[in-house]
Amino acid sequence: MKQKISLFIIVLFISCFSVFAQTSKLNYNFTIYNSGLPSNTIYKILCDKDGKLWLGTNKGAVKYDGNVFKTFDTSNGMAANNIVNLFYQPKENIMWPLTYNSKLIKINTKSDGIINLKSKEKIVGAIMYGYKSNNSINFITAGQNISLQGKEIKANRLESNFFTDYLNTNQTPLPFFYKNLFNILSHADITKNFSLNKKRVFAKNSTRLGKYGTILLKNNIFIKQQNKIYQLLDINSFIKHPDCFIVDLEIVDYSLYLAISGTDGGLYYAKDFFKNPKNATFKLISEKGSSFSVCKDKVNNIWYTINGKGLNVITQPDLSPYVYSLLKLDNIEGYDQIRSINDSLVAINNLLESKFILLNTNKYDIEPQNQLSLNLAKTGFLRTFSNLAKKLEKDISHDAKVFFNNNSIEYYTDEKSKKILIDVPASAIRKGDYYHDKVIFSTADDSVYVLNKETKKIDLKRSLSPLGTINDIYFHNDSLIFFCTTKGIFTSAIPFKKIHKLSSKIVNKILVNDNLIYFLGDDGLSYSKYNTKDKIETIFSPAFFTKRFSIIDFDLTKHNILLLTDVGFMSLDKKIIDQKPTPIKVNLEKIILKDSTIYVNSNLIEIESGKSSQINFLVQFLNPENNSFVKEYSLSTTSDNWIPFKDNSFLQTNISPGKYILKIKAIRPGKNEEAIIKYEIIIKPSFWQTGLFLTLLIAFSVIIVVLITSLILKSQEKKTLKKIALEQHIAEIENRAFLNQLNPHFLFNALNTLQDYIIQKDTHNGIFYLQRLASLHRNILDFHLKPTITVSEEKNFLEKYLYIQQKRFSDKFSFTINSDREANQLKLPAMLVQPIIENVIDHGFANQDPDKEVNIEFKEKNGYLQIIITDNGNGCLEKILPLKEGHALYIIKERLYFINIKNNTHTNSIDFKANHPKGIKTTIYLDL
Repeated sequence: MKQKISLFIIVLFISCFSVFAQTSKLNYNFTIYNSGLPSNTIYKILCDKDGKLWLGTNKGAVKYDGNVFKTFDTSNGMAANNIVNLFYQPKENIMWPLTYNSKLIKINTKSDGIINLKSKEKIVGAIMYGYKSNNSINFITAGQNISLQGKEIKANRLESNFFTDYLNTNQTPLPFFYKNLFNILSHADITKNFSLNKKRVFAKNSTRLGKYGTILLKNNIFIKQQNKIYQLLDINSFIKHPDCFIVDLEIVDYSLYLAISGTDGGLYYAKDFFKNPKNATFKLISEKGSSFSVCKDKVNNIWYTINGKGLNVITQPDLSPYVYSLLKLDNIEGYDQIRSINDSLVAINNLLESKFILLNTNKYDIEPQNQLSLNLAKTGFLRTFSNLAKKLEKDISHDAKVFFNNNSIEYYTDEKSKKILIDVPASAIRKGDYYHDKVIFSTADDSVYVLNKETKKIDLKRSLSPLGTINDIYFHNDSLIFFCTTKGIFTSAIPFKKIHKLSSKIVNKILVNDNLIYFLGDDGLSYSKYNTKDKIETIFSPAFFTKRFSIIDFDLTKHNILLLTDVGFMSLDKKIIDQKPTPIKVNLEKIILKDSTIYVNSNLIEIESGKSSQINFLVQFLNPENNSFVKEYSLSTTSDNWIPFKDNSFLQTNISPGKYILKIKAIRPGKNEEAIIKYEIIIKPSFWQTGLFLTLLIAFSVIIVVLITSLILKSQEKKTLKKIALEQHIAEIENRAFLNQLNPHFLFNALNTLQDYIIQKDTHNGIFYLQRLASLHRNILDFHLKPTITVSEEKNFLEKYLYIQQKRFSDKFSFTINSDREANQLKLPAMLVQPIIENVIDHGFANQDPDKEVNIEFKEKNGYLQIIITDNGNGCLEKILPLKEGHALYIIKERLYFINIKNNTHTNSIDFKANHPKGIKTTIYLDL
């Protein structure tokens, strides 16, 4: 019986009308930004289900993903680039650009693939509208209704009453549509009163198809809801200019946006139009101009066009999809606690008036009839929540069953309450919580007590004053207790022997739910995952919004986060935790000078020096939470010198002529994310700086140039003669080096070795030896025609040469030739290394000592070629140095010297050192 009475009282309370609190949205001011694309005429804007914007423009179909504008060339000629409208099929991921030249085109919004559909039937005129009817897709021109079933296209004559079919097939129920506020019309009334012209039903200012199944007829908007046609508005009620007409519309919440073309056109807005259409006031919220389209995106930002002004966006921070209900209280003073009773009922406590409000949050908006203003109720079920209003309470447990007063603790069940009296000798109770039979609470001297709920005795006392003043306690389980103090967040377990510091973040309240830990601080609401408690991220901050407010208290339900703020009650969907912030989007919109304005459309900006005494830079931020960004700029010629600025602009005065780099930085706090944009600013010199003084300077410069030119010509003549002499000398050196390779002694000795093979009748080795000898001399002749050869060619040549020399000396020495992969394609003068090898063999290996060897290495060092020749022969530096004129090694040094002169460098060189324990190490550096 008692339960039935309690239930009756609750139902009665919920059905009552309360005047204690009234609903209203937070009144944020619109923030308008221009996002570029000014050279396109944008006829239509649509948002696909992935949140990307699609634009129909005179230069093709354009997709905007928030960062990049991508244009789809859908034509073979310029005419098809004129996309006059768009039709979207979200389930099929198909976007139809409607063309001016009667072509049917579809784009897959996922893959961006383009398909052109060919029609056997003739399509006449621009394809202006599309809609779906049963199993077909219909497209409308000025005189035809084109039906597409699969790939078959049929074209029928368009009748003036085609809008009947459109309204019947394109109904979009609006959940907030109050039919009694609008006039009802029949098809006959519309046809009669608006006298449609059968020949040109789409004449200017006559008939248009709009969103939500609307029809725009002669500046009137009609919509079909529940099989009836309603007249929404007449444009003549707020615009009197005859050339103005409605082109497009958009609906957000209860508000209506209109894109209007004409002299007094632009984007018009009527707040709460669908709640009170007769008294709704339309106001122009854009600059004047012809607006062709308006569209909302997935987060209810409003995108619209102004002819010649590109794509514009109005950000509305209060329209976040996760902040789905807001109650503004008449007098917020005294409300300091919020508790959820269940998923739909919320109690808000007012200590000053000993009252609380019980809210039903099931609906999208909280209407007055869903609010309750209750005096203290002592009836069973509500007793727990009525105790929220007691003035003496210091704290309440996380489930609102244990109440902490100055020197007492009360425990309540659903049916009855029992009071636990406790004498705290030190000082008054401040904060507390409980888990099972243990109650933990802190006192004013920062001591912590553990009370046994059953025995009513204190089992433990600890002083935690080193942790700071305790702001909140959350008893999670037997092994984990959270302490929020003025020094950070700490965790421990009874008996508090080990205390772990979770974070230095200062918070006022903590709750744990679904393996997430929620924190409330002065900067807003944040959270941490239970298994990564050291990483705390912001969920919701007042800094995200244009209007500042403070969060007083919060609580959790299964799906929502409940907030009590100093401007009212908010409810957030927990999905907000998984919401990733949009990338920071910032650009320089314009530069305002004393007498003019520069609209920025490139990264190079030129300003006359006479106008640089006062320059105001206006920055655009396309993120709704931009007010929370850290904003800095740097204007310098060399290194960055970051200067913070507020709002969306900063001022520079008396900038000297020159080139500057302007950098603008935006940082999202708590997310380690920043964006930097860069511009080149050129301050031109004033006119007086380029007058008569410049003329005299030019005349004087001409004279100097003539004199210098004369000197240069004479110098060039000398250099030319010197160069000719140098090239002749180089040619002589190269010729001498070549002739040195054709040394008759080498050929004679090589032929003697061949003779030995013949005498020994070693035909196989003799033929192989002869092939190597012939190939070697063929290389020598080829190299004479080349100024340079590759390392690979040089290695091949040296292998043949050393093989012949090795056989000549009866294999008394060995050799190795190695090279880096990077060195193989580098260049070197032909026949450069062979004289060094010959000198090693003839002089270093002259005696009959065994185990002689010569090693050759080609290496790439920082772009240079390094050649290292080492041997263990009997040669010594005293016999080589200094090099004697005419000697083969001297000729090599001369070749390198003249290469340096020719290339104006000093990097080509040859160096000789002793190779320990014996022999010589020769190193050549080449940079050709």
